Amino acid sequence: MFSFSVVAGRAALSAATAIAIVAGASLAPASAAESHASVRAVSAVSSGFVKRVWTSGFQAEINRCRGAVDVTAVYGVRTIAERSDCGGRAFPTTPGAIVTLVGLDAGRYRVIGVVARLNGAVNRSSDIPRGYPLLFQTCARGYADIRFVALAPLR
Repeated sequence: MFSFSVVAGRAALSAATAIAIVAGASLAPASAAESHASVRAVSAVSSGFVKRVWTSGFQAEINRCRGAVDVTAVYGVRTIAERSDCGGRAFPTTPGAIVTLVGLDAGRYRVIGVVARLNGAVNRSSDIPRGYPLLFQTCARGYADIRFVALAPLR
């Protein structure tokens, strides 16, 4: 049994938000719709993709759709997660794409690529890839196809 079993009735482990940081701007969008509008606005005006990591935690925080959540403490592997239906499906998977994280885990990263596709009913947390600086996790097609994208910091 995969450790994602904590997902009470939800197949997707993802939550998405990206925001433009403006002096004095609130980091918390008012709604999921506002979060998606922010993703489009930020992507349109910046080079690369911007993702907000708003907190650490696990499923309860992920389900709030306020941004990506640092789930490192749960997995024991440096990972951020977000719901695909809150925007996680927009996260770049193409090797070489540039991602800027704001909030927790802030920095600019280069996408290494999709390094694992795990099945929540079969795989265990020990199957999550090790050896990458940071992983981004979302569900591509529900709980049976949990995608992990590796990221390397830009220096």
